[in-house]
Amino acid sequence: MTWDREMNLRLTVRKRDTSIVVHVGGDIDIASIFDLHDFLLLMAEGRSSLTVNLSDVGFMDSTGIFGLMRARAAVRDRGHELVFEEPSERVAHLLDVIGLTLNTV
Repeated sequence: MTWDREMNLRLTVRKRDTSIVVHVGGDIDIASIFDLHDFLLLMAEGRSSLTVNLSDVGFMDSTGIFGLMRARAAVRDRGHELVFEEPSERVAHLLDVIGLTLNTV
């Protein structure tokens, strides 16, 4: 399943074993984070774990970082696990500069 909105964000959902992987492409910022947050909560329902692949994220600002952390907390509050994998070079650099980790795998 692919979801493409007019906000420079592409989401592709795939099954991996017993979990779901949401592949994010584009920009995670104020224009997209609220829809992404809601989408991740929806995808986590009824699953023990959800993986978010960040390898094709071209831009992420502080709103995006905060939104992903908020989504992870909300998913965990509902008894599920949300992990991040393969941050793009730009995202990894941003996280390194601010000294933050998203608990990536």
